[in-house]
Amino acid sequence: MFLYIAIFAVILCGLVYEQRLGRIYAPQTHGFRAFVVVFVIGLIAGLRDMMGGYDVYVYANIFENLAKTQEFSLGMFFSLGSEGRVMGAEPGWILYNRLVGLFTDNRYAFFFVTSLLCYLALFRHLRKFAPYFFFALLIIFCRQFLQSFIYVRQFMACMIVWFALDFAIKRRLIPFLAVVLIAMNIHVSGFLFVIVYPLARWKMPVFVMLGGFAAALAMGLTPAFGSFLESFGTFVGNEKAAGYAAETGGGAHLFYMAEGLLMAAATLMARSAVYGKGVPAPISGGNGGGSALARLRARLPRVALDSSPRTVAMFNVMFLYICASLTTLQSPGMMRLIWVFWIGPICMLPYVCEKIIAGGGRSFFKALIILYFIAAFWLFAVRFDFGEMLHYRTFLF
Repeated sequence: MFLYIAIFAVILCGLVYEQRLGRIYAPQTHGFRAFVVVFVIGLIAGLRDMMGGYDVYVYANIFENLAKTQEFSLGMFFSLGSEGRVMGAEPGWILYNRLVGLFTDNRYAFFFVTSLLCYLALFRHLRKFAPYFFFALLIIFCRQFLQSFIYVRQFMACMIVWFALDFAIKRRLIPFLAVVLIAMNIHVSGFLFVIVYPLARWKMPVFVMLGGFAAALAMGLTPAFGSFLESFGTFVGNEKAAGYAAETGGGAHLFYMAEGLLMAAATLMARSAVYGKGVPAPISGGNGGGSALARLRARLPRVALDSSPRTVAMFNVMFLYICASLTTLQSPGMMRLIWVFWIGPICMLPYVCEKIIAGGGRSFFKALIILYFIAAFWLFAVRFDFGEMLHYRTFLF
């Protein structure tokens, strides 16, 4: 537990420093110091013991069986489909296991290499797409650090598919699809990222956003999504999809519904500014009536956020995450599949909050965001497998 607190302290120090700088993509917060912090977090994740329950042992057994029974040959690249079906994993994951297995058959070395690769990729993504590096790092640490111990394939697929963002922004379809194909061969959830390409540079009208949020919420609160998922799983012969459908019907997850609705409200408030059309400057408060407030807002200068294609794309990915989150409110298993869109709120939520709230309220809402995600971290640590994740263990001693 002390180790987690120490990581929080380091990230929070970086967060306070970058907020005092008041600059987006600041070299002081996106450079070597940020790399060291992420690298150390990757080392800690990689040096863990077998934490995470049943899934971790399944991954370890698959790797050891492949590593101990293979010899290098061209044939190893052409026998992946049948092995993947037998082991319940995508061909790309089997290939990755076999490639690492050429150098070692140690399960701890396998998890170490995998974690380090993932966190090095994460540093690259945050450095390129997060206006506030340490704020984004805090969010992803709280929501996915411990879960990356368990859902290794999903986490790795996210780190791969986020490389496709560059190609979506630059409108390079073939490289974009190639990266998505690689990711979905690590975990099938990577396929969902294809929707990013047509939306990456689209400045959506407000009615499209409102309609998307409303439709997603309606599906999330009714049996409609479960029925669709069951039909889809039957059609493609995917037992996992059918299993996720069976999870629905137990009621909406209120925690995620509140999170999704609050993000949706923030997205709608920031839409015009992010798209470069300008919005009235944010107001911290006042005692006047509604009409006086309206007249005051009309006189204030109009401000705009960084409306570059990069920012527009990340904002739209945040929109996709909110819609996907609201759609899957009744299916906890499906929540893991929408991680591919998580980079949107990771990068944009602090930025949007920074620009739509003014004065002392800005610091207050930032503090609320920080407390919310820290609470989410400890809630997961306490609840998962009877608190096993609370106490970090390493295989070194």
